[in-house]
Amino acid sequence: MSHAAMNLKRYGLATLGLMLAIATARAEVGEHYADTDDALGVARGPAAAEIRAALTARAQACTGMDFKPTRCALAVNAVNADVHYGSAEGDSRKLALVSVRWQSDPTGNVVEAKGLVFVAEPGAAFRLLGETDLIGESLRDIVFERQRITYATDYLRGGDSRGNPTGQRRYEIRRVVTPYSPVVVDRLPPTRFDHRQPQTPGRSTPAPGICSSRATFA
Repeated sequence: MSHAAMNLKRYGLATLGLMLAIATARAEVGEHYADTDDALGVARGPAAAEIRAALTARAQACTGMDFKPTRCALAVNAVNADVHYGSAEGDSRKLALVSVRWQSDPTGNVVEAKGLVFVAEPGAAFRLLGETDLIGESLRDIVFERQRITYATDYLRGGDSRGNPTGQRRYEIRRVVTPYSPVVVDRLPPTRFDHRQPQTPGRSTPAPGICSSRATFA
C-alpha cells in the first residue's frame, strides 16, 4: 500500500472514530429550551428555579441608561438564551449549560455571551457551579464530558457578510471533576471546517491555547 493510501486510510479511520465518539456523547444530551426574546424562558426543566435565580441576580457589572456603572441581572438586558441539559458518559451527575446573549451596555449595540454551568449530584437539586464569558453568539452540538463541555459556533470567514457566517469552530469549557477548577474557554485545535481560513477583521477569536475568560466553580 502506498504512503498516500495509508495516510488516507488513517484519516478515514480517525474521522470515523471522531464521528462515533461525538455520536456517543450526544446520546447523553437531554432537554434543550430556548428563549428568542429574553432569558427567563429558559428557566425550565429540573434546574428551573436555580436558573431563574441566577438570571435575575444583580450580579453583573453593566452600564445603566444614565451611562453610569451599576449592577444588573442578565435577564434584564438579555437578547436571547438557551439551556442544554446532559451528563457525561459514565457520570451519574447531571449538568446544565445556560448560554445568554446580553448587553452589558444597553445604550450601545454590542452583544456579549455569558455561560452558566449547573450541576446536580444524584438525589440532590441543581446548584450553580460558576459562570464564564463565552466565545460565539450561538451554541450548538453541545457535548458533555467528565472534564469539559464542548460546543460549536459560527465564525466569519473571508468574504462572509456579518449576518451570514460560514465558518464553524469548536470551543471547550474545561473543568476537573473534584474539586472544580477555574473555568477556561479555549478554542479546540483547528478542524477541516476552519483550517487556515482567514477571519474578517473586527471579529477576533483567540488562537489555540489563549484563554478568553476564567471563573471559579465553587
